[in-house]
Amino acid sequence: MTREEQWAKRKEYNNSLKGLRKRREHTASRIGDITRRLRDGDNRCRDQRPMLRERLLDLDATILSKVSMPTHTQIRIEIDSIVEGNCCCEMHHRESLDDIIKDLLTYQEKIATKDEYQRANKL
Repeated sequence: MTREEQWAKRKEYNNSLKGLRKRREHTASRIGDITRRLRDGDNRCRDQRPMLRERLLDLDATILSKVSMPTHTQIRIEIDSIVEGNCCCEMHHRESLDDIIKDLLTYQEKIATKDEYQRANKL
């Protein structure tokens, strides 16, 4: 894999919901670390906190614009359709189970987490 392909793959991951959520988690963790250091009297990192808070808000806005926020009923209907769509009499049950799990995990990544629902005031 060439260096350009590696960068393209990394950029694609960073812009995916999974990558954005990981960056948000990391930024929130850094804000917590800086807050603890400030509380302990270390003022050297005071200038970083506002910048990180702004980055956190930007990441929240980006995530919320990309994520789907279905209702409980819509989620239930989608789960039922995934399970029903993967259950065939001809297939082996283990293969069906693997397909159902894979499809459910893919669907879970596309919809909002509980925290994202709370940030969007949708709970």
